[in-house]
Amino acid sequence: MELEKITTKTFDKLYTLMENDFPEAERRSKEDQKKLLYNKYVSLNFIKKDCNIVGYFIYWDFGEFLYIEHLATLKEYRGQGFGTIFLENFIKNSNKNILLEVELPTDEISTKRIKFYERLGFVLNDHDYTQPSYHSGGDELPMKVMTLKDKLSKADYERIIRKIKSSVYDTCESNMQFEGNSK
Repeated sequence: MELEKITTKTFDKLYTLMENDFPEAERRSKEDQKKLLYNKYVSLNFIKKDCNIVGYFIYWDFGEFLYIEHLATLKEYRGQGFGTIFLENFIKNSNKNILLEVELPTDEISTKRIKFYERLGFVLNDHDYTQPSYHSGGDELPMKVMTLKDKLSKADYERIIRKIKSSVYDTCESNMQFEGNSK
């Protein structure tokens, strides 16, 4: 499997796939997503096998850690191990901690997704987390953060989440609230 960088020519294909895989609350507007093509911290990619697109993968490289924003296998390729193979290789080739967000384990699908990441070495962090809205005035989503191998200390967690929220979601750091913080 290989990654193919998404370009302005292939962007519309990516966004159409994202519209099918993620509800509006869990993705940017098309215009805002397209701006990420020019952000030096973001990598937008198709996952390909034998010249076929089997999924897509969007991640941020913050130097000390990688943040997976979106990972999806196309419907017709789900259940065939492509996601597992891809992530195993990605993890093996990275020397950084990797973080991602998951929905709270409230149903069979969200529980299966967490188990999938756990089999790959990710652990659920105990700290409360709310994903900011991708849209002005939109609702925040209660979620959990998973990290590769080890849970984050409270101090590391707060520092890293501050970076994710200010960079990925374009929020103001001073508006952040963490457990036990009454700001």
